[in-house]
Amino acid sequence: MEVKKCIKERRSIRHFLNKKVEFELITEILEAGIWAPSSGNIQNWNFIVINSKEKKEKIAKACYGKPFIARAPYVIIVLAETKRAEKLYGKFGKRFAIQNISACIENMLLRTHDLGLASCWIGKFEEEEIKDILNVPESIEIHAILPIGYAGEKVPAPPRKKLKTKVFFNKWGERWIKNVEKRVR
Repeated sequence: MEVKKCIKERRSIRHFLNKKVEFELITEILEAGIWAPSSGNIQNWNFIVINSKEKKEKIAKACYGKPFIARAPYVIIVLAETKRAEKLYGKFGKRFAIQNISACIENMLLRTHDLGLASCWIGKFEEEEIKDILNVPESIEIHAILPIGYAGEKVPAPPRKKLKTKVFFNKWGERWIKNVEKRVR
């Protein structure tokens, strides 16, 4: 799929079909994640892939009762080794760790869509509860939960603001200049 099309068509899906997902497709999604850029190529991400019904149900509860998570055939937990980034980059380490993981997650979401699957980036969860469920060490942070499956719903494109209303030149508040504005829609 063309990258631009994939970016514009990807949606957050919260209803999954009761249809098996081949594990090879999950591997493709994980592979896309590890090819994300990272500060100094530290690749501070790790993943836990879950297909256990019991664990998915516990995770759904730890996500403030979002049952659609448990109904996905797979759930991928995206983790960060933030302390490693902080050790290497000092006061910038936490920021770099978050940026690295965010790039990784976006790669995974785009590849998910490209493969004909669907997901939803879940960021609201009780981290300590999920760490207990999955035996995650205290030094590792959970950054996202990605339920993966075949879409059981079609979600329309949400409205987007015009690019010219979101970009400034040279300083905050200075809008597009006239000759550039004509080229950007």
